[in-house]
Amino acid sequence: VVFSVNVDPVRSGLVPSLARPGGRATGVSWVLDLEDKAIDLATSVSPRPHRVAFLIDSGWMEENAAKVELLRSRWLARGVPLAFVVAGPAGEGAIADELRRTIATAVIVPLSLASYTDPDSMARAGKSAGLPVVFAGATPLAERVLMSVEADVSNLLQRHSALVERVLAGADPGTLPVERPAGVRVTVDLGAAQALGMKVPKSVLAQADVLLR
Repeated sequence: VVFSVNVDPVRSGLVPSLARPGGRATGVSWVLDLEDKAIDLATSVSPRPHRVAFLIDSGWMEENAAKVELLRSRWLARGVPLAFVVAGPAGEGAIADELRRTIATAVIVPLSLASYTDPDSMARAGKSAGLPVVFAGATPLAERVLMSVEADVSNLLQRHSALVERVLAGADPGTLPVERPAGVRVTVDLGAAQALGMKVPKSVLAQADVLLR
């Protein structure tokens, strides 16, 4: 079996290891964990001391409980406390008020059902709170936000085809590493930065694949 999935193959139980899947399956995963990169970017442009809020839906919180605890402990050790705000049905104003109460310096919006189906509402809530917003994951977004980071999947179709060819030629799928995106793509919106009265550091601009003005 050569799969192509939009989930983490290990966490979802498809394979025990990316490097050596074992069994009779290998393939391509289109996702990367982007939260650490998003926090790194957000703290690079926000004032000190840092405090980062995640704007999520309840489903994301339930599905990523272990990741949440890992993120909390990892970033707290670096002096960056994290807060998690669930975007409920109360509306953008209530969400913005909750973000203000967290005393956050930036907002991360990870890929979730809410961020995919109504990303502009989540973007407006963060902006209404006067905070820089960083989206983590490819999202059809019309509202302008400070930054977004997504997996670079530009050559994954070719890598999937190469895996299929190797298996058809007789290779054991369980010995072929699962292919993942090779890196990330960072978009920085200088117009959004200007609206926030922020100056994006050169260290962040150097990481940008796309600059919007």
